[in-house]
Amino acid sequence: MIRKLALAALLGGSSLAGAAIAAGPSQDAAQTSPAYVEASLDADGTFHTRAGNGGRDGARYQAGSTSKYACSLLAVILERDGKLRLSDTLADLLPGYAAADADQITLRDLLHNRSGVADGLMAAFREDAATLAETKLTPLEAANRFGLGRTGDAPGTAFDYVNTNWILVQAVLEQAGGAPLETMLQQRIFDPADMSSAVIMSDGHLPGADPVVASSTMIRIPDFVLCAGGLAATPDDLIRMLRFPYHAGKFTPAMIEAIDTVASPDDHYALGGRVRRVRVDGAEHRIAWESGSNGAFKSYSVYDPQADMGYAVMTNENAFDFIGERRDAWIRDVLGGELMD
Repeated sequence: MIRKLALAALLGGSSLAGAAIAAGPSQDAAQTSPAYVEASLDADGTFHTRAGNGGRDGARYQAGSTSKYACSLLAVILERDGKLRLSDTLADLLPGYAAADADQITLRDLLHNRSGVADGLMAAFREDAATLAETKLTPLEAANRFGLGRTGDAPGTAFDYVNTNWILVQAVLEQAGGAPLETMLQQRIFDPADMSSAVIMSDGHLPGADPVVASSTMIRIPDFVLCAGGLAATPDDLIRMLRFPYHAGKFTPAMIEAIDTVASPDDHYALGGRVRRVRVDGAEHRIAWESGSNGAFKSYSVYDPQADMGYAVMTNENAFDFIGERRDAWIRDVLGGELMD
């Protein structure tokens, strides 16, 4: 199968009560403002959704790099189940990986997007995107084709947002879990988190008879990069995924610590996504802070485990600034938070 992922990403309904989601930009500007969908989770456990400017409430949108967080949750679950350890090296986890230094790179390094592996996938796209779009490889085969180059920084010593890391992650997860990534994500995360809309896209298309269409051309790449951008969902299901480790996921304190630990403070990067500090009523809260980009599909999602409140917003019109303003308005006006870093 071929999945559709934007080159830009590789670089690195129901009505809503007025107080549930901050108003953000004026709705009078609907004709000039981009389409969007959004959702919020109130402290009483109620979800609210809204679509604006032609956005489609209840429809799936591509979630881009939020897929990395989903794969990180799966890695922590497989560690709990004794299938792997985040501290294991690629020599241990992926015996068929041909790199001579496989014993120096850990799964945790990959999930933290730490240095070591050069972005061979991006280089291949620049050389011949059309041919690469038709290339069919297993994740392990892809790792041996695109993941053998090395950066100037030694493995694990610096932050380096490289999508080739996530080819290796997918190969490791499928090897350890003994099943396709799509199956494991559905059974271990989407279903127990009650993410009824969430899917891993097949053949590069959002499912359904009338899917949301991107406002600009997308490119296609093979299915060994699902952890880099294969997820599609509604905004409320993005919140459910961020909430999952703290509630329905039965994560132990050690598992929570693993996903909350920031490995690259300057970039706020933890396992497969970011964690930010927010001051709420004088107290420090640590919130999950995700973003996604597949071409014109953009998304932001945030969740505060202490308040048990969250917000997500998605668009198909290449409008990061616009949806970022809505996220920031929710943090300020609904959560009552102020970023500390």
